Amino acid sequence: MDTRASAGAAEETAGPAHVATVSFLASRAVPSGGFWVALAGGAALARVAQRRGAREGYGASVAAMLETVAIMGPARFGVPLTQALSAPLLGRMRARGSSFLAELLACGAIRMLTNAAGLAFFVFVIAGGLDAYAGTYDALAERVGLSLSEEGTLIFSAAGLLVWGAFASWVQVGFYRRGLSTWPDSGHCADLPGAPPQPHRGRFDPRAVAAAAGISFGLLLSGTSWPLLGAVAAFLALAWAVSRADRGGLATGAALA
Repeated sequence: MDTRASAGAAEETAGPAHVATVSFLASRAVPSGGFWVALAGGAALARVAQRRGAREGYGASVAAMLETVAIMGPARFGVPLTQALSAPLLGRMRARGSSFLAELLACGAIRMLTNAAGLAFFVFVIAGGLDAYAGTYDALAERVGLSLSEEGTLIFSAAGLLVWGAFASWVQVGFYRRGLSTWPDSGHCADLPGAPPQPHRGRFDPRAVAAAAGISFGLLLSGTSWPLLGAVAAFLALAWAVSRADRGGLATGAALA
């Protein structure tokens, strides 16, 4: 009986985590509308946190995001990031009976922080500085007879982030609340034969693997020098050689590369 209960608990986390992986991967792959595609994955993570707690909810979230990076690299990583960060929190708040307004404020705060960090990264890393970023907006404004200073550009950008953050958070919270309230109870599967949980077959602790993947990802974002890229590539080749790697995602990763 305990074995069947353990198997059911594992499936209650692993199943939604797989849904989140597919949803987040698709949200990064589509050319536009990634927010809408990622809603299904975020709702699945919220369900995990609602039923199994914040620890398993965020564990499933981290696993889903890392798997998308393993398949297609760091490109457009920020598209599902806000939902990956906020979905487990919203699931726990829903389990505790929080109001729509409380969830909206929590989701909005996370979205504003991630959007602001993303904007800062774009301005100072991608665009090459505030002058270049403001110059682009000023050139566009001149076409309609307007002039934008650096301060005006920042105000315009902040206003856009605020409007989008409020709208997207309202949609996200409403979608999650409706999904969680109508989600079928897993109790109807109690009488089905359950397979015993499979032990971890990898050679290394998953937490160490996740930490190594996070460090490698951060190093790749820090620069593009050949020594850095070569060191990360050598580490990945060594990790592949000494681990029992799952080759199931090779075909998909090669197709997306």
